[in-house]
Amino acid sequence: MGEKPKKWLVKTKFSALDYIRDSIIQLSVKTKKDKTDNFDDRSYLLSDWFQDNLFRTSRQKSSIAAELTSAFGLAKAPEVAPYMLELSLSSPAGQVAKNWLRQNPEHTIPGLIPIAIENNKLGKAAIDILRDLKLKGHEELILAWLEEQENKKTAEKLKEQIFKYSGVQTS
Repeated sequence: MGEKPKKWLVKTKFSALDYIRDSIIQLSVKTKKDKTDNFDDRSYLLSDWFQDNLFRTSRQKSSIAAELTSAFGLAKAPEVAPYMLELSLSSPAGQVAKNWLRQNPEHTIPGLIPIAIENNKLGKAAIDILRDLKLKGHEELILAWLEEQENKKTAEKLKEQIFKYSGVQTS
């Protein structure tokens, strides 16, 4: 099962990671057979896989999602981190994606800093992952990537959100 994403990554490099993410997330969505024609020409490697897995049970889909996410996790690059973050929030294999984010700080940190700057659900989740990585001893790497940001004011604000977080939510 994990061969499809591997072949996809070999063929597309990092130019179409969204198709793998979408295929994994699709496993958590109840679909009808007629929705399988939504694929464009670039997704031919995954479309037959999707049709094969359309009517599996939830447990089978969760298992397949975990296997696909693990295969996707073989890609090691900052470009993968935003997709893993989305999978951690929206996929039946969210824990596999979270593990990738925590186990690959050299890719997660540069991949999530641009996401963490955004004021939305993904941005808040990215900040949480960056806080976890800070607590695991990756402060210097986070600081180095924050210094690389063009907008110094935004980088300073993000630094405060990551490093001066007390753990107490106020509203």
